[in-house]
Amino acid sequence: MNTSDDSKDMILYEGRMRRETEKAVLFRFSFPDNNDGIEHWIPFSQIGILKINKNGTGKDTLKIPKWIARAKRIPIPGEDSDDTA
Repeated sequence: MNTSDDSKDMILYEGRMRRETEKAVLFRFSFPDNNDGIEHWIPFSQIGILKINKNGTGKDTLKIPKWIARAKRIPIPGEDSDDTA
């Protein structure tokens, strides 16, 4: 039995929204140790918070559930990545 409830555990990320459709956003996640960032489509139905920096300077913020981050292999701050799968 899994005692962790990833459906309620949310993570806040910084990056840039690259594209938007009716159902999802393409978000480039920024990480200090990865200059290129990581891009993934995230469905609006799974976004807790999306703040867009309208003036083009600075970063956008996105809050998503941990299970989405794990499924898309987006690094979770404070957790060791396990690429053995």
